[in-house]
Amino acid sequence: MGIRITIAAWTLTLSAAVGTLGLGKWAGPVSFFIALGGHAVGTIADKKEDEREQREQIRAVAEQVSETDKYFSPQIVTTGDQKADLIKQKFKQLGIDLAFLGITKGSAYDRYRFAPGPFQKMAAIDNHEPDLQYLLSSSMVPLVSKSNEGVCIDIPRDKRTFPEYEILPRPNGHAVMLLGYDLGGNPYFVDLGAPSTPHLLVGGCTGSGKSEFLKMVMRSLMDWYTPQDVQFAIIDTKGFDFEFAKGLGKWLWRPVANEVEDGVSLLRELTEEMERRKHLSDLSGVSRIVAIVDEVTDISNSGIKEVKKEGNHYLSVIARKGRKPKVHSLIGTQKPLASHLPSDIRDNLPIKVAMRTSTREDGHTITGINASSEKLLGLGDLFCLVPGKPLVRLQSPLVTVPTRSLFTSMEDRVDLVWLTPKEAKVVAMVTSRTLARWADSGKIVHKKTDSGHRRYDKQSLMEYLESKTD
Repeated sequence: MGIRITIAAWTLTLSAAVGTLGLGKWAGPVSFFIALGGHAVGTIADKKEDEREQREQIRAVAEQVSETDKYFSPQIVTTGDQKADLIKQKFKQLGIDLAFLGITKGSAYDRYRFAPGPFQKMAAIDNHEPDLQYLLSSSMVPLVSKSNEGVCIDIPRDKRTFPEYEILPRPNGHAVMLLGYDLGGNPYFVDLGAPSTPHLLVGGCTGSGKSEFLKMVMRSLMDWYTPQDVQFAIIDTKGFDFEFAKGLGKWLWRPVANEVEDGVSLLRELTEEMERRKHLSDLSGVSRIVAIVDEVTDISNSGIKEVKKEGNHYLSVIARKGRKPKVHSLIGTQKPLASHLPSDIRDNLPIKVAMRTSTREDGHTITGINASSEKLLGLGDLFCLVPGKPLVRLQSPLVTVPTRSLFTSMEDRVDLVWLTPKEAKVVAMVTSRTLARWADSGKIVHKKTDSGHRRYDKQSLMEYLESKTD
C-alpha cells in the first residue's frame, strides 16, 4: 500500500507537469495514460510487498510452533504413569532434561526416580517443589532430593498407612537399636556400642513423633537385651510421655527424673559413674546405661543460671567421654535452635535424626546438612544421618501395645495371670493362630512352658482388645 501511494503521488506530479507543458488537446490523454500506468505499477509493487510480509509472518508462526513443540510435543513417549508424565513434561517446560527410571511405592509416599541428562546442571532442579505440588494436586509439598540414585521426587500418598512395631530377630552388635523402616520396608539398625555411633540427637516440632520415636527405640533395646545388658536413666521434665517408665523395675538405673533440678542431679551421677568405671580393669560384666532426655532444652536453655551451666557441662562430658565407660545418650528436643543447645554437645551426638521441623534451618541445625525436614509428613517420618552413610528417609513404626504391658519387667510383676491357648481363645474370641500372631508381633505378653506350650498374659490381652475397640 505504501508503494502504491508513492507512485500515485508521482503520477499526479507528472500529470500536473503535462498540463503545464502546453500540449493542448493531447494533455488529457497523456495524463490519463500516465495515471493508468502508475496504478498498474503500484498494484504490482504492492502485491509483491504483501507477499513478502505474508512470508515473514508465516516464518514467524512456524518458529513459534517449533519452539512450542519442544515443550508440548505430541510425540512425547509416555512412561506408563500419569504422574511421571506430568513431572517429566513440567521439567521439560523448564528446560530440564530428565529420563524416567521408575517408581518405588511406600506406606506414606511414592518415590519417583529420574536420571538427569548428560549435560544437565543439577542446581537447576532445585526449588520447584511448589510447582510440582500444584501440578500433582498434592495436599503436601513433594520432597525433591539428589543422590547416587538420581533425582528422587517423593510424592505423599492420598491414604497413608503406618507400619506396626514387630519383634525382629536380634541383629549382631553390642547395643543395637531400631530407628525405623526405609521405603522398601527394610529395618534400619544402628549400634550404640559401635565406636562411631555412641549417642543420638533427635529433633522435631510438635506432632513430629519425637517422644514416640524414643519409646520405640527403648522397646527395641528391651526386646533384644536384658537389664544386665542395658539399663535406662530417663529425664522427663514434661512428666507425661515417659510416665510408664516408673514401672520399668530393674531396667531403670535410677528413678525417672521429672524436675529439671533432679535431671541435673541424674546427669551428675552419670558422670560420676563414668569416672568410677574408668578405673575398672574389666567392663565386660557391666551393663550399658542409656540416658534418655526427652526435652534437653529444659536443661540446656534453662532460665536458672546454675541449672543451665551444670546441665550443659554434664551433657558435654557424657557426649565426649561416655563411649568407653558404656554410657550413652539419646537426646531429644522440640526446639533445635543453635542458641538452645551448645555446639560442643550437638557435635558429639553423631547419630542425627531430624523429624518434621518448623523451618529448614532447624533441620540443618540437627543434621549439619541442608535437609528439607520442614517438608516431612510428621508422625514418625524422619531423616537419619549416621557417620559414613548417606542421609536416609525412614518411618518410625507405631507401637500399638499399651505401654503398661509393653515396658513392665516380667520379673517385677506379681499380677500376671497366665492363660492357656484354650482359655485365651474364650476371652478374646479368636483362633489360636491369631493369638500366636499377636504374641509373635509383640502385641500381647506371652511365654512358653518348659514343654514348649504357649501361655498368654491375661492383662496384656485385655488391654490389647480394649485398644482395638477405641
